[in-house]
Amino acid sequence: MNRLRASKTKVVLARPEYSVAVYRSSYKGRFQPGMKQVEPPMALMQIGAALVEAGHDVRIIDGEAENLTADALVDRICAEAPDIVGVTGTTPEYWASKRIAEEVKRRLPHTITVMGGAHATHVPWELADEIEGVDYVVVYEGEQAMTAIASGATERLREYSNNAQRLMHRVGVEEPERHAGRILLGQSQNTADLERLRALRDLPHIDMRYYKYADPEIGLVSTESIETARGCPYGCTFCSSANSGLGLRSVESVLDELTEIDGRFRARGERGFVVFLDDTLTFSRQRAVELFEGILRRNLKLHYKAFTRANTVATRHGLKDDIAFARLMKRAGSVTISFGIETGSERINDAMNKGVTLDDYRNAYAILDKVDFEERRGSFIIGHPYETASTIRESIAFAKELRLHRVGVNIMTPYPGTRVYDDARIGRGLYFEPGARDYAQYRRWGNSVVSTEELTAEALQYWHKRFLAEVYTSGNVLRHSVREFARGNRSRFYHRPVFQAARDRLTMKFSNKWNTSETSKPDHSGYVPDAWGRSHITKTDCMAVLREVYNVGPSRKPSKKTFAEETGHNSRRRTPSTDATPLLVLS
Repeated sequence: MNRLRASKTKVVLARPEYSVAVYRSSYKGRFQPGMKQVEPPMALMQIGAALVEAGHDVRIIDGEAENLTADALVDRICAEAPDIVGVTGTTPEYWASKRIAEEVKRRLPHTITVMGGAHATHVPWELADEIEGVDYVVVYEGEQAMTAIASGATERLREYSNNAQRLMHRVGVEEPERHAGRILLGQSQNTADLERLRALRDLPHIDMRYYKYADPEIGLVSTESIETARGCPYGCTFCSSANSGLGLRSVESVLDELTEIDGRFRARGERGFVVFLDDTLTFSRQRAVELFEGILRRNLKLHYKAFTRANTVATRHGLKDDIAFARLMKRAGSVTISFGIETGSERINDAMNKGVTLDDYRNAYAILDKVDFEERRGSFIIGHPYETASTIRESIAFAKELRLHRVGVNIMTPYPGTRVYDDARIGRGLYFEPGARDYAQYRRWGNSVVSTEELTAEALQYWHKRFLAEVYTSGNVLRHSVREFARGNRSRFYHRPVFQAARDRLTMKFSNKWNTSETSKPDHSGYVPDAWGRSHITKTDCMAVLREVYNVGPSRKPSKKTFAEETGHNSRRRTPSTDATPLLVLS
């Protein structure tokens, strides 16, 4: 690792502008920095914290927050004269991430370039083959691998390369030895790591000015994110986090971090908005009650958004207890709650392996309605395997029945690392379109890379626009938007889905397209299974290899010293709480 300086290593971590990659004209040039909803890049902030703890100098440059094109982001990176550049990205951002890494290497040939993130995790050999000059591709969690790279830890790099070799053999990659030393699978973070490290939130590491979120009562406000648990124990077919284990922080550790965040907002005279990034914040009723009661006990003046599952709100504890729990969430500052509904079809819901019934959603939203929860949100997917126009109509009707205030709708996009990717790959009720060979088309919004037995890609695009137009112009959504506007939420960004839906509905009506979706069935007679390649890595695969190598289990403890302990650096170190919850590995 002789390319690194003898002194402190300078690392730049970068995120491309993903909203343009996914939403295209809906965002491009329409919102200035600080005038759109952007969550802080928590993964980079946590990796950065691990690097700083090990004594390195870190800068995070966020193309999404600052509306930086790939070329502008490269200019900013190169101006820092870094020793190492780490670039993250999901599948639809791959073209931008690839360009950034290649251009940095062209302009700074002695700089080490590292690719990570979701897409790198699921098909790392593709990145190693396709990105010119890339030095490393990091699979799964990045803290340990990035710190090994920055510290020039030869033995650990060899160990992490061997882990990746084992992983690629497991999923059937041909000749994984070609990538020995370049693809790395590091140890995952354990509970002590999650509790000790605080995500970077200060200059000079990161500029937090542009991170805003739409508080329904106010509009765009300054925002922070927090993670109380890492991973997800559930097995939804469309999700790359399915069965990925669950690393839990103690409630006191979370409350301590929320208290720090609250102090930052108070110092600026703001009431901040915090997004809980957990896939299922309320998976444990006892833990959630402890969290929300702790927020009240500490008198934190924050608003929150939570993602969770309907059957953790409407439970077997009984209606009285469930209503009391919803009231507690509201009193603690929760103003937005979002469930991943995905479909209104009983048949498709059963096939998704989600473990939540349609009645669970009905009951949960009824409970939230009873306590007058500020904003009830739900997300849907259209284009499930064996989806039809009839099942999409069921989803639209279900969204209106639930009296949602906000809705998210995406077209099914089978990302590598999901079970539904295999469905589309082999033609099991879902089929890739020819354009699916270009990852830039994996946008999930306004574009489809799949068709079903009965619906073409164009029909799915029609139903996507129709779904949003119909629900966002429904009475309940309009009343909610008017109420929030009257209360002072004048944010153009917040209200834009209603205006867009009204325009789309009028356009479709006047052009006679409101009731005329494509009726011809797609022709899949020439479909070639496995044309998209057989191998891809799931997070379950990563966890399986880590269990084999490090004996990870329900009582996992750190098996080796941290880099800070090895090198003597103690900056940002925190003593974990004594009641720390061990890492659970659920498969």
